[in-house]
Amino acid sequence: FRFPWFLIIIFGMFGLTVIFLFMFSKQQ
Repeated sequence: FRFPWFLIIIFGMFGLTVIFLFMFSKQQ
């Protein structure tokens, strides 16, 4: 069984994008 590290990278980038959009929308 190989660990799907690419899934963690995709979910990590998705999470960072959501957090960035949340902070950006809260600033305005």
